[in-house]
Amino acid sequence: ARDLELAGAIQRSLFSDVPHFSHRFEVRIAYRTCMDVGGDAFDIIALPDGRHCIYVADVSGHGVAPAMISSLLKASASEMIYRYVDQGPAAICNALNMMIRRRIDNPAYFATMFMAVHDPEKLEWRCMNCGHPNPIVVRNGLVEDASWFNRGGGSPLGFPFGSERPYSAKDEVVFKDDGNTFLLLYTDGLLEARQRDTG
Repeated sequence: ARDLELAGAIQRSLFSDVPHFSHRFEVRIAYRTCMDVGGDAFDIIALPDGRHCIYVADVSGHGVAPAMISSLLKASASEMIYRYVDQGPAAICNALNMMIRRRIDNPAYFATMFMAVHDPEKLEWRCMNCGHPNPIVVRNGLVEDASWFNRGGGSPLGFPFGSERPYSAKDEVVFKDDGNTFLLLYTDGLLEARQRDTG
């Protein structure tokens, strides 16, 4: 139990919940695992040219193995984002897909991910959804139908079937940063949480 508690503390230190501010948007984070360790991963990467990449991921299963895979995913994602961002989110996700399939030799483990790259010059987001719950989009105070995120992508990272490069630029969803828009990114921990009063 002490080892798990320490592992959880180390893992939480990798995932900062400090708010992030740029001149075009801000990011606020809440992170709570259901056990000492968790299988979720997220980050905000500020790129040298003023763009930002954000992502949220969730590794299948519960316990130590998903926690280790989520930590590996976070460490690898930063490298892949810097290397492939000019090619877009699909190229980044293809590289992450190959990394998970080659390093994790177990078909029970894969990761859903939602990734978006913000370009402050074009005032747009380029998004890729790899089997993750769609974000909630609130524009001008109204919740929008976010089913347009289902247009491409689909399969989770590391899914043991099909191509090692299953994503292409046509799977990306591009939408304008028109101000007064909120994206709520979350994992299924939010969907599956037990309501405190009703159970």
